Amino acid sequence: MLIFTLAVGMAASGVTSTLRVPDQRVIVNNSSPSQTATPLVILSNSEIARISISGVGTRSDPYILDAREIDIAGTCVHIENTTAFFVLQGGEYTVEQSFPSQYSAILLNGVRHGTIKDCHTSGGEFGIQLQNTQDCSIISSITKDASKGIFLDGANNCTVSDSVEFHNDVGISLLETTNTLIRNNTIYANTQTGIDLDFYSQNNAIYQNRIGWNTNYNAFDNGQSNNFTNGQDKGNEWSDYSGSGNYTIEGNDASTDSHATLLQDNDPPVISHLNDRVIDVENTEEYLKWECTDEFPDTYAIYINDEIVTQGLWEGKEISFQIDQLPIGVHQIRLTAIDAAGNSEYDFVVVTVMSYMLGGIGTQQVMIASGVTVAVFLVVIIIIKKFL
Repeated sequence: MLIFTLAVGMAASGVTSTLRVPDQRVIVNNSSPSQTATPLVILSNSEIARISISGVGTRSDPYILDAREIDIAGTCVHIENTTAFFVLQGGEYTVEQSFPSQYSAILLNGVRHGTIKDCHTSGGEFGIQLQNTQDCSIISSITKDASKGIFLDGANNCTVSDSVEFHNDVGISLLETTNTLIRNNTIYANTQTGIDLDFYSQNNAIYQNRIGWNTNYNAFDNGQSNNFTNGQDKGNEWSDYSGSGNYTIEGNDASTDSHATLLQDNDPPVISHLNDRVIDVENTEEYLKWECTDEFPDTYAIYINDEIVTQGLWEGKEISFQIDQLPIGVHQIRLTAIDAAGNSEYDFVVVTVMSYMLGGIGTQQVMIASGVTVAVFLVVIIIIKKFL
């Protein structure tokens, strides 16, 4: 009875009102952590043949290098001086950030006939770097959080297609690169320039790309004789196109897109709406998990009772929020997701945290009350012994 009375009194006096959510456990963003693996370094055709999982190194049957998850403070994949046909297919490659970073997530140097397909890179000076390469391709890959998402340096007759470059400083950068095709890519939300054609880059074709909402320039051309149409009726979509006439590319080359169209996005992100939750204060590994999708995902923010607790870049994947560290009480949690065009969507979830011990009185209060009871019991024993 004493335990019950003390516990109720402590609960009524607001003992738990000073609890706070530990910042380091508030947010788990997107997916599970990448597995750490050793870097992949290949310096000859024979090394490709030795580690490939299939293929014979010809155009019709290239060597296949299997997908890996590499997360290191250095270059994840370095392939140099090879001529055999190969495909690096799939995988996630993360350069642990250092400032300034000097590494590439994936580097091909002096390579002919190499293909990078379905690869995701994060961080580094360059996400994917083709240096002194010929007849190489980057297909259906994603680069983010790099100084330059894709960097072609001294490349010739290469292709970048069906890829996404976002949240870099520069999405795609060309230097001394010729006769290269940049087609059907999505290049957006880069903090400086979407696509940058630097000195001695010439006769490159850039068309059927979606280029938008890059901070300084969607495109900048200091090269020569670069074409932003396919010579027929295919240009690019631009978020800052006026809607009529040619689209003028900034830079010394004074190039234009004669078949430009306006890139628009009026649709807000799609968020799965979650049900309200009731959890026990003793529970662990409790999360709210939203499925969030958008054509041009950009940022998110999470609020508790209208106070922001975390925010960051959103990659169009699941957003998870850890709730088992919330204090006892009722909490209104709001997720807001914003795309590159400024469209936003939100979801509200009410999370009630309670203790099921003694009908919700609260485990901490019960433990405190139990300690007080023991102390009182010991005092009573001492008094009794004194008078015996």
